[in-house]
Formats: sequence, structure tokens, C-alpha cells
Amino acid sequence: MSLMIQRLLCAWLWLCLCALQTPASAAEQVRLSQASGLGSTQGTAVEPAVAYNADLNQLLVVWWGRDALLSNDGRFLIAGRRVDATTGQAIGPTIRLDSDSSGRNAIAPSVVYNATVQEYLVVWSSETIAGHFELYAQRLAGDTLQPLLPQPRQITEMGGPGDVNHSAFAPALAFNPDRNEYLVAFIGSDSRVGMTDLQRDVFVQRLAGATANEIGTDDMRISTASTADGARQVDPFSKLALAYSSINRNYLVVWSADDPGAGLAQAEYELFAQLIDGATGVEEGTDDARLTTVGPAGNPFFAADQPAVTAEDANFTIAYRADVVQGIKEIHGIRAGGSTGLPFGGQSRLSITTGGAARRPRIAVDTASGELVVAFQAREVLGSSPVFESEVFVQRSTPSLQRIGEEERWSVMGPDGNDDFGPGDILDLAALGASGGYYVAWFGDHDSDGQVDNEVEIFGRSSVVEALFSDGFE
Repeated sequence: MSLMIQRLLCAWLWLCLCALQTPASAAEQVRLSQASGLGSTQGTAVEPAVAYNADLNQLLVVWWGRDALLSNDGRFLIAGRRVDATTGQAIGPTIRLDSDSSGRNAIAPSVVYNATVQEYLVVWSSETIAGHFELYAQRLAGDTLQPLLPQPRQITEMGGPGDVNHSAFAPALAFNPDRNEYLVAFIGSDSRVGMTDLQRDVFVQRLAGATANEIGTDDMRISTASTADGARQVDPFSKLALAYSSINRNYLVVWSADDPGAGLAQAEYELFAQLIDGATGVEEGTDDARLTTVGPAGNPFFAADQPAVTAEDANFTIAYRADVVQGIKEIHGIRAGGSTGLPFGGQSRLSITTGGAARRPRIAVDTASGELVVAFQAREVLGSSPVFESEVFVQRSTPSLQRIGEEERWSVMGPDGNDDFGPGDILDLAALGASGGYYVAWFGDHDSDGQVDNEVEIFGRSSVVEALFSDGFE
């Protein structure tokens, strides 16, 4: 057989295999946690956050929950595990990350990778005494997860020393490689700026990249959406979104609020954003720029919430949940100017689901293709039974927010046609650097591979397609 015929046969076989392969088949769904042991419902692992380490082609997935294998005191703790970015397989054991913290319960972690010093930073909200929360941070070696601080460091002090009435919640974290700094955005209240303990607004804190020490203005308030009685506020359940742009050298913080200063009715939630200068930490651009207008003015049954943001070219792209018609919620996207923070180009619908209950989007840029990737949860009919069940899906789009193809199912939680299983309410997404691809992590009840009913664990899946063969002429 001639060399040319051999090559044609190899090429034909490759095309056939690619045609049979679905995008999610390259790296299988992997369970990363077994809180309190496989088959135990005494532990739980929820709300993962993910950071990509390009130096080792690995990810760090962190979460919170109860795990008797890591602590027997019954408190909520922060845990994490390294993951191979190509295969999605776990590397090494699960490690407790909030060890030696003075807090009672630790929740809601956020994580980033610092390529300058080759380490991770994890920030979370910790209950210091009953009902009072502050933010803590720990530095971790990028290759071993060895803690680099003797104990987790408190990085907020809402209300000042000794105050137990004001708290910090829901941290979001971004790394600034141009200055080797971090920015932490969070929701809270602070009597030092005249707030009551019922209010909820957005704050930021800069941290040094080499030490995680606080720098710049302490616990700086950047929104004024809340009222003294707490009737109006930044929505803490919607959480915050935060990204850094190396082109404009600034951050964008995004939140959802029923801000009376923007003329909104009570419980009429829309998205707002604020640019933060990457060198000084001061606000820039439009103050509390309104990004969305969903539904009729004054109607609280239409809302925009659950934002996610990524930097793209000289601007930012935001994905979020919004009502298409009253009670039918889908994922949308909008772009915001990198120098003004103002929206442009109009909103685009990114999900089209049969269940009308899409939620919790995460967004990233696939560096290799330049396309946007949005991961989210949605309810679809997936089996032969006419039952809506929740799963994780992925949708690609152009930089101008035009959908590319249809949404792809990314998770398999329990048997199809059974709505007793499914992912929990929070997921995360990380782009896998210059080589392209992405990784999605979520939590939920699967009841397979040794899991039992109501055993909630962390799962993840990589999009990377490994080469099936190599013949030397590609």
C-alpha cells in the first residue's frame, strides 16, 4: 500500500472518529470530593470555585462544606484539590485550606492563581462569632498546596475593631499581573461609613501579591444602593462578579441591586457596575453604571441578577440571568466599555431552554479560538419521560455575543428522566490558557459510583480533547 493511500485512510479514520465524538466525551465527568467518606451523607461539599495554573497545566478546585475526614468538629470548612487540566482527573488528596483559622464556620471561597509568584490565593467568609462574618485569606504553593501563611489572615474588619454587628460576605477575587496585586470585592455593611447592620453594599480591598497584606484604602465602599432599613440593597444571594483587564489596567465589579438612586422600585433588580483603577484602587468611569433594563419600569417581576464577567479585548463581557417574559428566565449577555463601564451593543440572549429556568452563568474566553464560553444550569427534558431535570450546559458565542451552535449538555447527574438528582445552585468555569479549552466544576447529587441518595459532592469536567493517535504528518 502506498504512503499516500495510508495517509488518506488515516485521515478518513480521523474524520469518522471526530464525527462520532461529542465535545464532552474527551474528558469524562469526574467526582472530586468524598466528604466524610464515599457513601456517607454526614458530610457535604458545595459551591466550587476554580483557578487555572498555566505553569503546571493544572487547576485548583476549592469548595466548602462538612467533612469528617478533615475535621470532626462539625463546622463548615474550606477544602480543595488539584486537577489535571487535560484529563480532569484529581491530583493528590483533598486538603483542608482553612486550618488554624480562628473562625467558627468558613463558607463561600474564591480562588485565583498568581503566575508571578506561582501560588494560589484563596479568600472566604468566616464566622468569627455567632452571626458575624469577616473575610480571610490563605496563600498556597502552586505545586503542592502547602500553606504559605502560618494561619489564615483576616483581611476585613467591618465596623472596626471589636464590632460584631457588621459583616463581610460573598467574596469575589481577581489578580492583577501588571502590579502583582489582588482585588477582593465583597458585600457587607460598615458603621465606619454610616451604614446600619441591615444594609448591604459592595466593598473592595486591595492585597499585595507577594504577601496578601492589605494595601490601599481599608474596606472601601463602592456602591450606595442600600437604604438604612435594609429594604433596598445589593442582592447578596446574587453574588458579585469581578474581572481584571490588562489592556486598560483596571477592574470591573458587577452586582445586582434594587437601587432607589436609579429610579428602581423595591425588589426591581437590575445590574450595575463600577470600574476600579488597577494602580490606585480608586473608582473610575461612570459611577454605579447601570447595565440592564429588564421588563417594564417599576415592575419587580422582571429582574437581572447572578452576574458573571470576563475581560475581552479592551472591554468587558457580562453574562447574567434575566426574565424573557415574567417568570421565564434565560441567560443573557451584554458588553461594557473598558474606560466608561457603560453598556453598549444591547443585550443578547445566550440560552434557549425548554424549561425556562436557566441560572448561575459563568463566562470565560477560550483563548485559542477567541470565542466566549458560558456555562450555566438549566432544566431540560433529557430522557424518554416528559420530566424537566436540571443539568449543567455550555454555550459558545462570538465576541459580539452571537450564539454558536446549540447548548451542549455538560453534566450527567443521575439517570435521565429522573428529577430527584441534579447539580446544586453554584458552578464555576475556568479557561485553560493559550492552548484553549475550559473546565467546569459543580456540585450535586449523582447516586452513582458508590454515592448514595442525598450525598452531595463536587464534580468537574474538562473540554480538552486528547489526541487519539499521531502518525507524524499532522
